[in-house]
Amino acid sequence: MKTLLFIGACEKTELLLWLGKILASADHKVLIIDATVLQKYRYSIPDIGGDNLVTEYDDMDVASGFEHSFTTGTTIQDSLVKFFLRKNENFSRYDFVLIDVDHTETLQPTLLQAWGEVTKYVLVTNSERYTIQRNALLLEKLLQERKKTAGNKGTGTQQKTDGAVKIIGESDLQMVRIHYPAIDQQVSEEYVESTIAHLSVEFEQQEFEFYYDELDYTVSVNMQYESRLKLKGLSRSTRKSLASLLEAVTDLDRGTIKSAIRSAEKGR
Repeated sequence: MKTLLFIGACEKTELLLWLGKILASADHKVLIIDATVLQKYRYSIPDIGGDNLVTEYDDMDVASGFEHSFTTGTTIQDSLVKFFLRKNENFSRYDFVLIDVDHTETLQPTLLQAWGEVTKYVLVTNSERYTIQRNALLLEKLLQERKKTAGNKGTGTQQKTDGAVKIIGESDLQMVRIHYPAIDQQVSEEYVESTIAHLSVEFEQQEFEFYYDELDYTVSVNMQYESRLKLKGLSRSTRKSLASLLEAVTDLDRGTIKSAIRSAEKGR
């Protein structure tokens, strides 16, 4: 099982659904977990009623509807583990688990352990100041918790960069960065980087930009009202970015991904 953790204080529901659809079209078992505050995935999947936390949607499973977890103190992880236990199932039945996170509580390592080892950390950002600054807080919280775990091992060292002390070693975090949506902007790259300069995060050289396109927005809105998730109608740029991203965060080859996208576009 590969666990992909998508961190970001921005809307990314349709992004994960598109990724999940492509993986499912490649004959993989996929679970998407809505670990966001607003729990918006329930508005993009069929409402089957009852107390089911996991809904089968177009050949993949989507877990959403955890409002009680934010009011009762029960974690999303606890709720899901209990749900699968009642059905004599567990997370290991899935090939890929995609988790959408936009708040700090889900980022504690003791809670992340319930998902299994995270295969890839993905930061989803955009040009909005709110997103940029909130993402810095999310990363800071995650690193603080990771350092607590690694602190007793004594393998970290200090490195000074532009006057800021960074802890390097086991607490370093390797991430993939996505710009969603990306726009032609006036926000300086220096400002963006300054918000996380004090954090020991290393981004992979290749970054992924999903430029805003009205075609994509139309598809994402229609998805909220249709019972099937299709990629048909997405812009060529977005389809290309989806393929490149999946190649970077999974072990699937380009040919397999392209074939899966073609199948997903046909609704298979």
